[in-house]
Amino acid sequence: MSLIEAMIPPASAPSELKATEIQNFFNAIAPRYDLLNSLLSLRLDDYWRAKSRDLLLEGAGSAILDLGTGTGKFLELFLSRKKWKTAVGLDFSRPMLKQTSSLEDGRTNSVKIIQGDFHSLPFCSESFDLIVSAFTLRSVRHMVPFLEGVYRLLKEGGRAGFLCLTRPVNPIAKLFFYPYLKWVLPWLGGLVSGNRDAYLFLRDSILEFQAPTQTVEIMRRTGFQSVRVYRFSFGIATLLVGRK
Repeated sequence: MSLIEAMIPPASAPSELKATEIQNFFNAIAPRYDLLNSLLSLRLDDYWRAKSRDLLLEGAGSAILDLGTGTGKFLELFLSRKKWKTAVGLDFSRPMLKQTSSLEDGRTNSVKIIQGDFHSLPFCSESFDLIVSAFTLRSVRHMVPFLEGVYRLLKEGGRAGFLCLTRPVNPIAKLFFYPYLKWVLPWLGGLVSGNRDAYLFLRDSILEFQAPTQTVEIMRRTGFQSVRVYRFSFGIATLLVGRK
């Protein structure tokens, strides 16, 4: 066993957790979710979102859907740079969505925030030019049906962009990443949020999540073309982009 392997705790597969258990984790940490994301990522999460937005905005059309929108932080970045005819944020956590009210304040009826499950997308085919999602792909229970659903909702020529937390490929980054993920993240996340189990789930979901190359292969099999991979911060975060 290598030093890196010894640092990796056994993952309790998130795919085996019930949807209600995962939902309860996010409900519990909703009040301090953005604060903890910023704290635990050393504010890199804002950089990753902004870089992803800039890569996805070009030729983005007029209709956007943010899956797993949470508190709406990712969607807000897109709203701040462009006027959309339709902008929708969907999430299964009501406590998270309660913090998105500012997205609709002072705007037209073009912005809609919906509570729902992204495994059962309640939209008509070819409704969106751009579908985005930040830090939610690892919670998908059945990847192929999910990506097929996303593909169905895209207009011809539309794009999907998934920002994910991933395991770094840089050997030096690994030396810092795994100890941080194993010990610091659950401890600090639990201390600030009061729910250590939620951050154990986060740790395990990152460890269990398939490599970006595997997700790229599934995207191609479900019809996506011109699939691109953008790695940020030595591969700690990755943006996957595909076109219909």
